[in-house]
Amino acid sequence: MDILDRTETGLAYPPNKSTGQPKWEKWKWAKLAPFVGEFRRVPKTALHLDGDYQRDAVSKARVVAIAAEFDWLRFGALAVAERGDKTLWVVDGGHRLRAAMKRVDVTLVPCVVHPSNGVAHEAEKFVDINTAVSWVRPHQRHKAGVVAGLEPFVTTERLLHKAGYHVSRSPGELWGIRSIGVLNNCVVRDVELAEVMLKLLAIIEPGGEQPTSDVLKGLFQVLIHFGRDAIMTKRNIRVLTVAGFAGITAQQARDKIIAGKGGEKVLGQSIATIINKGLRNRLEW
Repeated sequence: MDILDRTETGLAYPPNKSTGQPKWEKWKWAKLAPFVGEFRRVPKTALHLDGDYQRDAVSKARVVAIAAEFDWLRFGALAVAERGDKTLWVVDGGHRLRAAMKRVDVTLVPCVVHPSNGVAHEAEKFVDINTAVSWVRPHQRHKAGVVAGLEPFVTTERLLHKAGYHVSRSPGELWGIRSIGVLNNCVVRDVELAEVMLKLLAIIEPGGEQPTSDVLKGLFQVLIHFGRDAIMTKRNIRVLTVAGFAGITAQQARDKIIAGKGGEKVLGQSIATIINKGLRNRLEW
């Protein structure tokens, strides 16, 4: 049974039933650019993956599963960018291309080929395509966003390097930030306080110990709630440095059990609890 609504015309129908206004005009949809793609069946060996914005690591199990149960309908068409030198670069479909490479009986793969405006343009489209896709990890989206010159990724990367940190995928790596999605959200909310937080991280752990996502969320939340001047006093910095990330994490764990939940507010309150110890004029949440 065909369930497609074929009465849809693209016109907007307000409650008064007046007609004639396009939906893109009424609801300010993006105007449609001309379609410039071209369907081609391309030799798989002629396709490339750009490591500047594509995933660093792939799911080998997923690649093998696609190869083992290869099906053209499920494979679909790869989104490919053709650069000025006529080389073809896969923007979306890296796992499927790798699966095709494992099949000796697959030589040509279906592609929709679009002209490329450069690596940054391709990276931007990679981010657009994968923004709502759960298996694209935050560090992969961040990497592509930096190459594409998109915000908040570029600003986050600049602040990281300024504070001596880098994006890391390895737990415990010194001067590495694994929770890059959390940090990007902080930059979106308040870029100045995000920079203050990174400086504070380096002061609390001058050896570059890796902070957890809860430590990042808690410090940012307490900065948002009380402001920079109230938190960044010599006394408060000294107290937080004595506690270290280990002490902060332990306090957050206790408070989450007491509250029966996590959340940024609870994580921030844990930081305030540490600061308030021995303080006459306590920080009141």
